[in-house]
Amino acid sequence: MPVSPDEIKQAFFDIDETKAPGPDGYSSGFFRAAWSVVGREVTQAILEFFSTGRLLKQINATLISLIPKVSNPTVVGEFRPISCCNVLYKVITKVLVQRMRGILDKLISPSQNAFVPGRSIGDNILLAQELFSGYNQRYLPPRCALKVDLRKAYDTVEWDFLRAALTLFGSRISSFCGLLNVSLRHHIQCV
Repeated sequence: MPVSPDEIKQAFFDIDETKAPGPDGYSSGFFRAAWSVVGREVTQAILEFFSTGRLLKQINATLISLIPKVSNPTVVGEFRPISCCNVLYKVITKVLVQRMRGILDKLISPSQNAFVPGRSIGDNILLAQELFSGYNQRYLPPRCALKVDLRKAYDTVEWDFLRAALTLFGSRISSFCGLLNVSLRHHIQCV
């Protein structure tokens, strides 16, 4: 089913207008206030992306700001990177997420509890506590536990594998695979 102008408008108006703007300097508050003037044109630009799969690289630009975590940061780890994306890019991703929301529970393993509505990361914390509660009992066979730090896991995503895996889920999402590829891989980041 094609993306509708109403979906796009709803996505614009769902974005918090106090969020920082992207490199183009326009906040969602601007688009709300000027909707009667710019609404038709920006809607058409986004519909064009959904019909052709092509996106201007300026729309997909992101400004990364480093926000200090402590009062006098001295190392990079004491900063939190914040990605400021252009509102049009946010709208595109919001529409994609809304379209995929109905099948995310089928795509995401039941053991993945973060970022899925109706699931809680606290469940995995409780599971880990249960698993480790009797870990040092002498009557149990020897075993080993590993703690893996995945702070930068997004940087290690194998995009070709992700695209192939999504394609295997069938025609319901295959049309979005190319759009996801464009929106996630072909972008400009400035720090």
